[in-house]
Amino acid sequence: MKNDGRYMVDNFGIDMNKIKIIILGPLAFLIILLVPLSVIDMQARGGLGILIWMALWWTSGNISVLTSSPPVR
Repeated sequence: MKNDGRYMVDNFGIDMNKIKIIILGPLAFLIILLVPLSVIDMQARGGLGILIWMALWWTSGNISVLTSSPPVR
């Protein structure tokens, strides 16, 4: 088994560039949440982390806005 991204694309249909962007969102959230900032409280950091997470996913086009947004009633 090869360790490069081309193997995953050819055999499983997985694009490693998309996977990197998809993982980058939660990683940015965790970094914002875990970095100690005395200026911003925990709820604000959580909100900022979610904002950046969704912005990364939506602007990259890898995750649809309809997939990651709440249903409209």
